[in-house]
Amino acid sequence: MHLAFYKGQYGGKFDKAICWWTSSPYSHVEMWLDGPAHTARCFSSSPRDGGTRFTTIDLDSGKWDAIKVPTRVGDQKLIERYIAELGHRNYDWLGILGFVFILPFKNHDDEDLFCSEVCLELLHCIGHFLFVKPWKSSPGGHAPLRRSRGLAELAGSQWGAPVPIPPVTGTIV
Repeated sequence: MHLAFYKGQYGGKFDKAICWWTSSPYSHVEMWLDGPAHTARCFSSSPRDGGTRFTTIDLDSGKWDAIKVPTRVGDQKLIERYIAELGHRNYDWLGILGFVFILPFKNHDDEDLFCSEVCLELLHCIGHFLFVKPWKSSPGGHAPLRRSRGLAELAGSQWGAPVPIPPVTGTIV
């Protein structure tokens, strides 16, 4: 299992805005559950897909970096069970707008999720980073004034910095 981070330079204006705001090269994160890099089975939340979903992604396109998540026997089943219980959730637009613009009203909805929020919840269910509130996370770096934690920074400090996914070589180790 890995965290896969999308390099925002390859995305649109929304991706670039997230990278600028968080001072990070990453605008999106997926939990790479299994499969080789060119047909990786991933789970996250995406505005393009309307919220949480499984998807197959070609991660060896040069647009992604990854960090291997240390797991124990049974962790995959715990994550799969959590995803099944989670069901489909809408993308958390209000959370993202509050994160970026620091809105004065409530900007966290427990029912909707953005990418780093759901990935951090998946890591919580296997005992990682329990001290970080998922809705105060971003894919890569920190957002000014939000006391947020970037998932790439957080995971990188524990398990090593994100590394490029090599093209057409299968699953990275």
